[in-house]
Amino acid sequence: MTKNGFSMPAATRRRLLPSVRDRDACAWGVDVGGTTTRVGVVAAGQVLAAATLPTDQGRGPEDLVARIAATAHGLGLSGATAAGVGVPGLLDDDGCLHHARHFPGWDGVPLRALVSTALGVPAVLVNDAEAAALGELHSGHHAGARRLLVLTVGTGLGVSLVHDGTVLGGAGGRMPFAPAEAGRYRLLEDVLSATALLREAALLPRFAGRPPLRCEELTTPDALTDPRVRLVWDAAGEALGWACATVGQLFFADRIVVNGGVSGAGSLLLDPARAFFAAHAALLAQRCEVVVSRLGSDAAVVGAASAALAPAAMDAR
Repeated sequence: MTKNGFSMPAATRRRLLPSVRDRDACAWGVDVGGTTTRVGVVAAGQVLAAATLPTDQGRGPEDLVARIAATAHGLGLSGATAAGVGVPGLLDDDGCLHHARHFPGWDGVPLRALVSTALGVPAVLVNDAEAAALGELHSGHHAGARRLLVLTVGTGLGVSLVHDGTVLGGAGGRMPFAPAEAGRYRLLEDVLSATALLREAALLPRFAGRPPLRCEELTTPDALTDPRVRLVWDAAGEALGWACATVGQLFFADRIVVNGGVSGAGSLLLDPARAFFAAHAALLAQRCEVVVSRLGSDAAVVGAASAALAPAAMDAR
């Protein structure tokens, strides 16, 4: 089960990666998403083991934290000395969560204290967009890019900036995007996210009367024979291109990296995004590439763990 619904098997999924030499500098990284939560053991920027569980935020924060702890301890690796948690929303100095759009009723929850108690190690909270940017920064995949724009497309949308090796900050995608009825504006996240993709796809005749969709169902060869399914992807891709063109030009980005679960759609999302970017930001597009992250859905896991191991690296904290 992934954050955007690309793969949601009944059993918890694990992925083991090669070990690294420095097993002492090891932390748990947790990426709490609106649909799923990813838990991993991270050392030297590598995910040694990871698993995914449903977030089920309606069951409350204590329940989620208990399941995070059980998942973390069940990964089979010991030695984690800290935990970093990437969460959507605003965080205060006491480690409490505020204004998390997909977590109604969680305002003021002392999430840092809950996680630290459950895991038995010091914990650090990081905005999920900042965590994704930290993950890209520590991945070593973007050497030479002084100004990195990171767009995380999952259940929601995260936008973050890295300048000369420093994460400047992260935010959700609740920026005005296009005019709607009665003088209102649609938000970028309401067009560019797994939630938006699935909402639009559910209106198509081919999916009428079906159980709740998963994003992976929009990528099958059969689904893609329907031009209306491709139009759903084109609309999301153009919204991504709009974000690249507008934020990219304001920031004068050297590279734009797209991570999060929806980035797994690859060319379905990136081709229309790159076309829009080239058409509306031609000068920048000549020197700035738009790429899919090599970390995929693990970017925020790596970033959260990195923040836990070296909180001073988070200048925004």
